[in-house]
Amino acid sequence: MSSTGNVKRFKTALVWFRRDLRTIDNRALAQACTDAEYVIPLFVLDKAILSRADSCKARVNFLMDCLLDLNERLKALGGRLIVLNGTNPETVAEAAVTWKVDCVYFHREFEPAGVARDNKVLQSLAESRIESRQVNNLMHVEPERLKTAAGSPYTVFTPYKRSWLNEPLDSLADVPQKVSLPESIRGVNVESELPGLKAAVDQDIPEGGETAALDLLLQFVQGSCGEYASRRDYPGISGTSRLSPHLHLGSISPRTVRMEVEHLKQIKHELNSVPWEDNEASFANWTSGNTGYPIVDAAMRQLKSQAWMHNRARMIVASFLCKDLLVDWRWGERYFMQNLVDGDLASNNGGWQWTAGTGTDAQPYFRIFNPTSQALKFDPNGDYVRRWVPELAKVPAAAIHTPWKLSPGEKQYLKCQAYPDPIVDHSVQRLRALELYRSARKGASK
Repeated sequence: MSSTGNVKRFKTALVWFRRDLRTIDNRALAQACTDAEYVIPLFVLDKAILSRADSCKARVNFLMDCLLDLNERLKALGGRLIVLNGTNPETVAEAAVTWKVDCVYFHREFEPAGVARDNKVLQSLAESRIESRQVNNLMHVEPERLKTAAGSPYTVFTPYKRSWLNEPLDSLADVPQKVSLPESIRGVNVESELPGLKAAVDQDIPEGGETAALDLLLQFVQGSCGEYASRRDYPGISGTSRLSPHLHLGSISPRTVRMEVEHLKQIKHELNSVPWEDNEASFANWTSGNTGYPIVDAAMRQLKSQAWMHNRARMIVASFLCKDLLVDWRWGERYFMQNLVDGDLASNNGGWQWTAGTGTDAQPYFRIFNPTSQALKFDPNGDYVRRWVPELAKVPAAAIHTPWKLSPGEKQYLKCQAYPDPIVDHSVQRLRALELYRSARKGASK
């Protein structure tokens, strides 16, 4: 299935998303981006299914959240999600022919209705001489891999669980560096049309999408995971992960969950080999408070002026250095010790390793602070930014944390033309950071 070197096997591939609405550990997406020059990420919005008598409104709303989030994450990779109104499997086969697709990638299903649907797609594609690839994107262990000593399926859960736990933990599929979508492909306007499909409900529905799933996993591994065995049976306390909706629609993979839970038990020494980029110009922008992210720049300028920085600001700038600029945490740790009046070896070194994910009690590597959302939450009116970034003194609260969105005329009126645009795109760098960390972990496990 894999290509050799940089030679692409196909001109155009289609990735048919179903219950794998994620970019991390998505084998179909990763393989398609390896094999093909252009990749079309497709989801078919089958309204016949959405309007069925057993279609839960809460589940539909959760699905819309997942699709909207997936679109944003694909956009960060250079592509976007194509959504078509239609019926499965006909729409998939028709789209593959219309768009002159060479190969269709999708995950393997195990439920009878899903198997029957996919067989129809496979038949239609074969008749049109379009290749297809099915991958295990749905389960950590495919059912037929686990058999009793007699060679039959398990009928008792506990022996099955023991066998399941003895299966090797497969590595996660790489996040593609880029998703190149053909310019001519059109579909539903995801941003404007999908929110309108959400129903008015009285329930307090959890947020859907890969971003929310990763946040939930983070909360679980940092919180109740260690006490799961003693807390999981009590509905009145928070003892479970609440990841089941995400696992159902695949906004997070079971491999990702198991890997992070297993990783919780280990010292994170393997992340010491993260291949940092260590760009000196980026580091200079960070130290001087000229990154284009107001909250980061305010904090770094406070450090230069007062030899001190607020704790929340320390976490924001540390995450930005390591996971947006991809600079070794030890550069930041050394700079802080050189400039902090309260510079303390244990506190400073431990804090930086916590942020970088390399310490013995560090945050999971996939927790990456968004500097803009952090600013909106902890400096909502922009008072901190205005104090330390005088170029933005006249910018109103609605724009203070995203001045790059102002028009040239607005910047001139507000006298903030001198403030730089962001030196990196956070959404892009976030995915690059995740890939660097995964590469380090993969290399350490060999």
